[in-house]
Amino acid sequence: AMSATARSMGSEDGSTSQSTPPRRQRAAGHATGRRRQRADRRALLDLYMQTASNEATPVTSEDVMDIDGPCFDADAYLDMLMNREGMDELVRHNRQLQREVQKYDGQMKKLVHDNYQNFIAATDTTHQMKERVADMDEEMARLRAGMESLDSLSQAVETTLAQHRATVEHLSDVSRLLESRQFLFELPQRLTAAVELGAYAQAVQYYHRTAGILRKYNHLSSFQQILDACEHTVEQLRDRLRSIVANEETPSSEVTENIRLLLDLNESPARLRDEFLQRRGRHIEQALAEFEQMVSTLQEAAARQDSGSPGSPLESSGENVEDGKEAAPEDVTQSSDVVSFISELNMSFLSSLLEVIQGYRALFMSASRSTTSQRAAAVDLDAFVEKLFSSFLGITRSRLDCCTDAAQLIRALEVLHRNLGNMAIQVPSLNAIERGERITGATLQQHIESSYFTLQADVDRAIENLAKVASLWDSAPGRKTEQREADPSGTIQLASRSIELCVRRYIRGLRPLASLQREGPSGFLGRYREGLIVKLSVKLQQLFLYLSDISEQERLIDTSHTALLMCARVFLNLERTGVRRTHAMLEDSSVAAAEHFNVEAVRSQLQTATQALLSRYVTAQGSKVSQLLYKGIQLHDWLHLSKAPRAVRPAMDVVLRQLFELADVIQECFGDSPPRHRRTASHTSFDIRRIEASRITSSTIINGVVALVLRSFCECVRQQTFSECGFQQIQVDAYYTALVLPHLSDDSAPLLALQKRVLESAAERALLPTSLPQSIVEKICRPKYDKAFPQPEESKQEAALQESQPIA
Repeated sequence: AMSATARSMGSEDGSTSQSTPPRRQRAAGHATGRRRQRADRRALLDLYMQTASNEATPVTSEDVMDIDGPCFDADAYLDMLMNREGMDELVRHNRQLQREVQKYDGQMKKLVHDNYQNFIAATDTTHQMKERVADMDEEMARLRAGMESLDSLSQAVETTLAQHRATVEHLSDVSRLLESRQFLFELPQRLTAAVELGAYAQAVQYYHRTAGILRKYNHLSSFQQILDACEHTVEQLRDRLRSIVANEETPSSEVTENIRLLLDLNESPARLRDEFLQRRGRHIEQALAEFEQMVSTLQEAAARQDSGSPGSPLESSGENVEDGKEAAPEDVTQSSDVVSFISELNMSFLSSLLEVIQGYRALFMSASRSTTSQRAAAVDLDAFVEKLFSSFLGITRSRLDCCTDAAQLIRALEVLHRNLGNMAIQVPSLNAIERGERITGATLQQHIESSYFTLQADVDRAIENLAKVASLWDSAPGRKTEQREADPSGTIQLASRSIELCVRRYIRGLRPLASLQREGPSGFLGRYREGLIVKLSVKLQQLFLYLSDISEQERLIDTSHTALLMCARVFLNLERTGVRRTHAMLEDSSVAAAEHFNVEAVRSQLQTATQALLSRYVTAQGSKVSQLLYKGIQLHDWLHLSKAPRAVRPAMDVVLRQLFELADVIQECFGDSPPRHRRTASHTSFDIRRIEASRITSSTIINGVVALVLRSFCECVRQQTFSECGFQQIQVDAYYTALVLPHLSDDSAPLLALQKRVLESAAERALLPTSLPQSIVEKICRPKYDKAFPQPEESKQEAALQESQPIA
């Protein structure tokens, strides 16, 4: 179409100079011939390009003027251009069409050249197909001839046998009837032989095939005799099957098959259900009993381990702990892996139970049974499964409670959860998932409780060992520590570190529980995480509260007064460093429980407990020394004493010696330096409960004991009446006490004030309170003092001036 248009416009371009109306008339005169030629060329082009449409569509004016459309009309398009465009536009349009024609001609040539080989191959294929089709026509002809011959033969055979077909069919029916009657007459012998050979299924099949016919024609004597013989044999078969089912040594598969045969023989389903469930239930209960025995063995071993007492005072309080490394305790409950136990228990029980359920349903709840029978069977099955499943959950819970490893506990719970999910699909009425979740929550809570009880037992053991060391210290008299069997300060540090390591082991042991996530295999445990973290923090605070409660118990006093002092020092160490370290461990670990741990509240509890223990220690030791002082005063007749004092009374030596021994113990426990005979700022109160825990030192404790002794001394003096010499003896004793007090405590100024009150009370109770000259008192007390407390010569004068101030 474009070529024709281009040529037409080319001819128009060549005669532009002669473009006159006559020329247009001549072009219009030849329109009919050119239109016919263009139509032919267009048809050939459509055939070549395969663009002809299979369906006729109505042609519109737009389709005719579309140069790229199939309905393009070149004459109409040329007339439209000549009427619309000028000469310049027509020339330009002609040149553009010529360029497009040349481009499409080049593409056409290239397309023909590229597909030339394909054309050749298509031609060869066409020739081959023509040759093969010619051979196929010959074969089809021969086949058609053979089929016609076969059809004629078939018709001949059909014609020959048609007259005998009815006779053959009648004889065949008679033969089958005779065979059936022969089978019926031989049925009693067949049943007996099958029963004797043990082919019980074959015998039941024979009976079911013939019982209906025999009952239908039982009015015939021969059929009735056969039926009676068969019933007798079948009854013997029932008895034999019942005995096999009742035998405990019969395999389960054989029992199931025999019960199925009994059901086919119309045996009572209720009795067979009970027999089936009881027999299979006994096997499962025996397997559960074995697992329960294993759990009991583990529980007994754990109880023996918990009740075992340490061999020496320091053995279980941490003597194997060095450089901050905790000794891993041997746990007998981990000798059997809990994950393996749960896996074996689940595999043994759940697989056996599912097998029983499937077999039971196939026997008693199939579609062939009546609706009433199916309902009764379902009720019996639910009761049976519920009983065994409850026993299974109880054993599982007991074994999980024995587990002390949180990581193994989580893996065991994953195994349990996965298997209970399978069980829930098979038996929805059990609510296995919900019951498993209840066991999971209770097990996790119980694990934290058990871990806390273990932690508390370790702390108790450390405190008991501390009390034993204190008793060893009290049992060795003397002031030299070499004479004693244990070092209190080392024992205190060891006990403090042991308690901290027990807490650290508790936190690390529960870290897998507190690190649970909602994704992964253990994702179903993630919802318990927050509650476990809170419980972990509460238990840690409960531990320190439990330590605080020890101060109110009497068992430490029954063991040793020194145990009160050593426990107080342990509590003070925990208050100063242990609590903050515990909080730091909670922050550094993945437990994320630090925000629930109240540091200040725990420290306050420990401070109160420390003050209570020290108060009890001061009261106990002060009362003990006061008893010695009271006896020393009550044994003298102070009213009739007529001899002037020549020395300090031995009773005062005993009291002071006892105070110095207490000072040694206190200094050993609290680690303070010995007194340096200096004056420091004094506390206004000797009551330990009123002094802040941070300000408690060995001097504070010693001052409390000495203050209590001096108050008792004052009270004892007020109960006596003194002569002149008796008053002077009290003066000598008081002066010597004033000399010695600075060696007992760094803060002796309040004690000297109490000593002065003793002398004032004696003066009030004396008939003639005449004091000895200071030089005489000094002469009596100084040699004894210098012998007990030797000093360098250059410091004697300064010490004398300081010691004389209270007397003045």
